[in-house]
Amino acid sequence: TWIRRLAAAAGVAACAGVARAEGGDTPDATKTPTFAGELRWFFFALDGDLRVNDVDQTGTAVKGTILEFGREYDLDTQSGAPELVARLNLGVGFAFSGSYMEMGSDGNRVLRRDVTYAGQTYNAGDYLGTALDLRYSRAMVEWHVVDLLGVAAGIAVGGAYIRFDAEIERTSGNPPVTTTTHEIGHAPFPLLAGIVRVAPVKWFYARAEVAGGGGTWDDLQGYWLDAAAGAYLLPMKNISIGGGVRVLHLDIQNLDMGKNAEAEGRFTLYGVYAAIEVRL
Repeated sequence: TWIRRLAAAAGVAACAGVARAEGGDTPDATKTPTFAGELRWFFFALDGDLRVNDVDQTGTAVKGTILEFGREYDLDTQSGAPELVARLNLGVGFAFSGSYMEMGSDGNRVLRRDVTYAGQTYNAGDYLGTALDLRYSRAMVEWHVVDLLGVAAGIAVGGAYIRFDAEIERTSGNPPVTTTTHEIGHAPFPLLAGIVRVAPVKWFYARAEVAGGGGTWDDLQGYWLDAAAGAYLLPMKNISIGGGVRVLHLDIQNLDMGKNAEAEGRFTLYGVYAAIEVRL
């Protein structure tokens, strides 16, 4: 698929050294030790699907229905989420950075067809409430390969921790109330990133980043890709404001959620973000 090809291209690009250096107000900012904190607000649209297989009351394996977000699995597919980013630039070509984002989305809808989720069948005409929660954190070490004439580039390695929770609640139908909550999966994944920053003048810089990873952790397997590009202005020496575009994609399969349940899901968040960064 195009997602897998893009992920592979991201890895090649990172190995080639197309990466991000630390933000700063001058082209040689990476040569000065600094600490920066950034608050981003990600305005995203959500796309994807989810399926949870389980066994019924007789112990028979039941294949779940593929539930598309915004349809049978109704969610607020246009929402926002905050992200905190911390960055310690050592001033010798290396930096440490970490980030944390948490998003939630929910919705409700009357089913137009019968669907099966985690061994439970929900019938056409049932009124369902649905919810999805994502926790996404990263930590990485950056090496600034190039920092010359306003262009800084490097690579980063580290790890990402991802957790998904999903819920379906039947508020009408037979039986009238049924709530099923599942932790779709949580696991650390290795991270490889490529980043580039361009600062043609002291009051402006642009920054782009592509990060991704994948693998298997116990019975959870999958991959993820996170790409962002933005532009920043410096109204004051140690403050940057700006925004950009971003795409976050995850493909996860959990082969053992306990009690014979298993899940698979594809999640894509895409949209724009606004940001403010303060350097010390």
